[in-house]
Amino acid sequence: MKITLKLALLACSIISTACAVGPKYNSPTTQTAPEWYAALPHNGKTTDLVNWWQSFSDSSLTRLQQAAELNNPSIAQAVARIDAARAASGATNGNMLPTINGSASQTRNNGDDGSDIARRSRLGMIDASWEIDLWGGLRAGRRASDAQLAARTMEWHAARTSIAAEVAQTYVAYRACQAQSAALQSDVVSREETARLTDLLVHAGFNAPAESYLTDASAATGRQQQVAMAAECDLSIKSLVALTGLSESETRDILAKNAGIQPRAPEFTLAALPVDIISQRPDVAAAERTLAAASAQINVTQAARLPRLALLGNISFFGIQLSGGAPQASGKSWSFGPSLSLPIFDAGQRAAQADIAKAGYAEALANYKQVVVSAVKEVESTLITLDAAQKRLRDAHTAKDKFDKYFNASLARQRVGSVSLLELEDARRNKLSAEQNLINLKREYTTSWIALYKAVGGAWLTQTQQS
Repeated sequence: MKITLKLALLACSIISTACAVGPKYNSPTTQTAPEWYAALPHNGKTTDLVNWWQSFSDSSLTRLQQAAELNNPSIAQAVARIDAARAASGATNGNMLPTINGSASQTRNNGDDGSDIARRSRLGMIDASWEIDLWGGLRAGRRASDAQLAARTMEWHAARTSIAAEVAQTYVAYRACQAQSAALQSDVVSREETARLTDLLVHAGFNAPAESYLTDASAATGRQQQVAMAAECDLSIKSLVALTGLSESETRDILAKNAGIQPRAPEFTLAALPVDIISQRPDVAAAERTLAAASAQINVTQAARLPRLALLGNISFFGIQLSGGAPQASGKSWSFGPSLSLPIFDAGQRAAQADIAKAGYAEALANYKQVVVSAVKEVESTLITLDAAQKRLRDAHTAKDKFDKYFNASLARQRVGSVSLLELEDARRNKLSAEQNLINLKREYTTSWIALYKAVGGAWLTQTQQS
């Protein structure tokens, strides 16, 4: 028996590695342009993207991102999907190994002849089975589940990068809102002072009442703009609460630090070759692993259409004991041998499953190509926005400085009667518009760097880099 079993196992091992059906998977080539068409950021310094957020040197941003990492539902969902994929992978890997089941029973009964003799029966059984992977279907199933686990892990990296970028962009928007609110508050003070002085002149008979109407309307306009901006800042706080899972009071306490400072993103260099950037994105890697799983599923369905071979074994023990000192009977039996099943007729069900797997692969391939196209577009669009913001910043600083000086000169001249109120209000509008434009450009410049960080894959590392 031992010799027969060893020979059978050896033969099955040889057979299981000799045959495989279905396509052989090859990772698709990433189709991208040989170079970026948008201008690359200049004067950037090489920065490790893993530690890029720490380069902001902003404790408030760091705490908000740490909270989002722990509490955001999107990341929690990604973690749950990883756990499910890991469990599925373990179950699939178990199909490659033998299965052993045991059972035991004990019964007691009396005869119907009126005697007091009772019979006690005991039965134990061990069953074992091992499917031989003749056509590689089990190995393909293992490859499919492992690829799905890798895809879910990479989606987790993508979720972490996306949430970190969203928190940062919302935080930067809030700081810009604070700066605009402060500018509007200063503008309101200036408008109200002008209205107060004008009222004094009107009451003294030096100015016409119409000028008082104009300055009062101007002050009211400034106040309502400031209230609207304060509401926008509160909405940004609500967004941060939703992203981080913190209470509003905790969020406001965090935001109270570094108040009034607009964050500036640290710059980094970008590789010139699009294929290098696109290949390191976790969403592209996840799409590729999903494609690999779909390819392996074709192998699984095609193997299911062919004969299946398994080794079966059984060992059973039994015993019978009679009461009243009667003799005891016991024994054991065993069986071992191959089992071959042939799919003869299933009304086309297995063929349909193979067609479904092929269609799934075609869909996964199209999705992979779409992810690559979207990734290239995202990087190119971000580069254009970043380049435009960088070029506009210098002129925005100049415009703000000159309009500030022009307004101050107009205010001084208006107080001595050399400039009308209409001219002063026009100068005020230009000054406020230039200041708000500069604040918005600073926000756009920083959020563009954050978007570029996300577009190039963020802090995600390949398996080789991690090891």
